Amino acid sequence: MRIFQQKRKFRRTLYSPLALIFLFIIALLSIHSAWTVYQKQVASTGGLWEAQIEWERLTQRQAELEHDISRINSDRGLEEEIREKFSVGKEGERVALIVGAAVPQEENRSSGIGALWQSVWRYITGRR
Repeated sequence: MRIFQQKRKFRRTLYSPLALIFLFIIALLSIHSAWTVYQKQVASTGGLWEAQIEWERLTQRQAELEHDISRINSDRGLEEEIREKFSVGKEGERVALIVGAAVPQEENRSSGIGALWQSVWRYITGRR
């Protein structure tokens, strides 16, 4: 009988309003801590993804720069680079200017309200 009384006293203490409030506060603190850890995990996962992308970009850029360096180390590459950057040529070189065929100009378009209505009418009728 004494065991039953002890159990009843334990339940009464456990289910008292003060004990329930204390357990509720402990539960809230646990939930808050778990949420904080979850947010940090999500942020670190996003940071890892961005770091991997940045690593790939930098690796590709390094390969491009190594290729450019190897190209510039040759005489032909150095000459091409100097011509491109400084717009210079060797002695005796000349520039050839190739002129294309003359392109006919469009009709003179008058300005003003009449021209606006003409372009609207052409758009509606399908004549451009």
